[in-house]
Formats: sequence, structure tokens, C-alpha cells
Amino acid sequence: MIDTLLDSLGLTQSEKEIYLYLLPRGKVGAGEIIKNTSVKRGTVYNNLRRLIELGIIEEIKERDPSVFVALSPLQLDVMLKDEEKQLTHRKLLLEESLPELLSLYQSHERQADVTVHRGEAAVARLFSDIAAASTVGNEIRLIASNNVRRGAPAYFEPLVSISELKVISPVPIQLPGEHKHISDSNFSGDVLIGEGFVIFVDATDEPVATKISDRNIASHQLSLFENAWQLAK
Repeated sequence: MIDTLLDSLGLTQSEKEIYLYLLPRGKVGAGEIIKNTSVKRGTVYNNLRRLIELGIIEEIKERDPSVFVALSPLQLDVMLKDEEKQLTHRKLLLEESLPELLSLYQSHERQADVTVHRGEAAVARLFSDIAAASTVGNEIRLIASNNVRRGAPAYFEPLVSISELKVISPVPIQLPGEHKHISDSNFSGDVLIGEGFVIFVDATDEPVATKISDRNIASHQLSLFENAWQLAK
């Protein structure tokens, strides 16, 4: 119990050993501490200085060399109260600084990674990479465009290996997972949404896929998908 308490106060193993050695004794010199504990000669004075700074031992310079004595354990309560005051102060500083810190963080986060993939083969490779990286529990969402009324595009083929797939399309298509349909949809391009990314495919002529790797944008698109999922049949 005592060891746990001293750990919670941030004392190192050496500091705990010195403090517990001093506690039942009177004035003790550094040499005696080195002789009777496992604390190394090279670190004993650093440990003693920290215990003095914490206010739980004191140095007495009535003779040379100095001796050290543990103060009443009631000082630990004083130490805790000081820490509580410091914690309250740090919390106030955090509350005041947090808006600026978040602004700095979000400005970095919003530097989205955008890649463009042109042509049927390039889009198919992109979809293959997504399928290969898909893991259990990582659900992929697909919104198929009106173009699938003429048949599913070839770049959809890699998606057959993804079991955790949700698909919204104007007509049934041969893909695994859960399917819903919006027969009167006006989606002009395909949208693939995953963990931290979204892919927009413009297939009006030669397919061009734009992949945006950004958690905020992906999260927003996921919300739009879920709204559409509720409306679909």
C-alpha cells in the first residue's frame, strides 16, 4: 500500500528507497544511505535533492558533510494539496489554450491527400488496392451511378472479395454484402467510402477516379451515405 502511494506521488524506485530508509531514523548521512541501500553513489545526491524539493525530507548542514532527515508523513498531504492546486492551474491553462491548439491541429488535418487515377485500368487498380487492404470490421460503402443500368463497370470486379460491403444502386448488381436500391436516383458518378478515404469516379466518358484521404471528409460522406441508406429500399 505504501509503495503504491509513493508511486502515485511520482517517486522513483531510488527515491522511495531513500525516503523509506530515512523515515524511521534520525539524521542520516549520504554515506550511510549508500552503504545500506541499493542506490548508487553517483545518483544518491540527485535523489536527495528531489526529495528535498518535494518537501518530504530536509538537509541539515550543522556539520560537514550534511545529514538528511525525513519530515513528518503529514507533509505528503501537503504535497498532494500542492499537486491539486497545480493540476487545477494546468486545467485552466488547457481550457484557455485548447481552442488555439485545436485550430492548429485541424489546419494540419485538413491538408487532404488527393490522388487522381485516369482510365479503366488505373481505376481498376485503385479498387483492387482498396479490396486488398480491406479487413474484417472495416465496412466499405458503395453508391453506384445510373451508369450501372447499362451494366456494372469492370472496375467494380475487385469489390467481389469484400464481404462487408454496403451498396446503394439504381438496379441490382452482382456484388456481395447488403444491397438497397433507389430506382429514381440521379447519381452521376460512383462513390466508394472507407475508413479515412472517399473515392469519386466520373464515368461519363473515360473513367476518372479521385481519391481523397481525409478522415473529416470521409466521415461527412459516410453520414450522407447512411442518410441515403435509410431512404433506400
